[in-house]
Amino acid sequence: MARLRLFAILRETAGTGSLEVPGATVQEVVDQATLRFGPAFARALLTAQTWVNGERAGPATPTR
Repeated sequence: MARLRLFAILRETAGTGSLEVPGATVQEVVDQATLRFGPAFARALLTAQTWVNGERAGPATPTR
């Protein structure tokens, strides 16, 4: 499980600033969150940045 922290529009769309999401990579976590929060969340992700432990991260970056 990864701790997903959300800010700005993603936080508003999800209705929370932090949650646990399963996934071994950034892409898996994003996919799970998108399934949970729907199309508005997916649209907001288009302009989002991802970070893992304070480092910029891409889709294949491990979450552990």
